[in-house]
Amino acid sequence: MFHRRALLGYEALAPGFVKKLQGAIPGFSPAGEDRYRADLPSGTLWLLSRERYHLGLAGKATRAQAEAILSDLDGRAVRWLSGQR
Repeated sequence: MFHRRALLGYEALAPGFVKKLQGAIPGFSPAGEDRYRADLPSGTLWLLSRERYHLGLAGKATRAQAEAILSDLDGRAVRWLSGQR
């Protein structure tokens, strides 16, 4: 999800996606359980990587703001994937 532009949808990513990002994005590093971050020119990239999906937020969000947004999206994704829409 991007500020003022929402990119919504489901995309299946290849196994090893996070490892590929670690090699492709300078400064990409773990930031907690299933969470990663990288400093980009446009702001910080925060990524939540679970078993079957990846959620990301990029921009001028603080860690606390990113955690709140990603936690909310995570809960919604879990409900959607389990059929409890």
